[in-house]
Amino acid sequence: MNANTVVVMLLLVTLAGLFTVATVTGPVTAENNGNETATESPLDDCEDPERVDAITVICSAEDRDGVAHVEIYSHANQTVTLTDGSWLMQGGEPESESFELVDGMNSLRMNVDRVDGQSAVALETDRTPAYGIPLRTRSTLVGGPYEYRDLHATGLGVLLGSTVGATWAAWRRYRGRLQQPRRIA
Repeated sequence: MNANTVVVMLLLVTLAGLFTVATVTGPVTAENNGNETATESPLDDCEDPERVDAITVICSAEDRDGVAHVEIYSHANQTVTLTDGSWLMQGGEPESESFELVDGMNSLRMNVDRVDGQSAVALETDRTPAYGIPLRTRSTLVGGPYEYRDLHATGLGVLLGSTVGATWAAWRRYRGRLQQPRRIA
């Protein structure tokens, strides 16, 4: 076996091991010494909380095939109004719908129109006259939302695929040097 081949193979295995350790281990978390009590916030389930007023928080807002899916956390019972934002671009009269929110998480659904592939709604509360909410549209090709562990899995897959491919290519090259050349005639 050639010394260069051995060095290359050892380097590949070392790099693969280091990258595997780096991608498989999760983020470091602080240790609890037992004196603190863990309190779970009701907004922990929110993907990207956005405060509208003192008692209203938008957790998520998506457009799924022309239907607005808005998740709102309310700290008190209240009435809110959702208005389709497409009328600003198209003109005409706005389509709106009122909802009774209870203390806690609330799921609101409303038909919306898309203008140039985008959609939005406006939220009215007793404390806020109008709060614009652009709606996210899910990609039909690649789903989401993605988390930190998805990145680890992707990195590990790329690492393993690259390592196997490089090792296979190095092995084939090494084996090709050991074989006797064929005579063609």
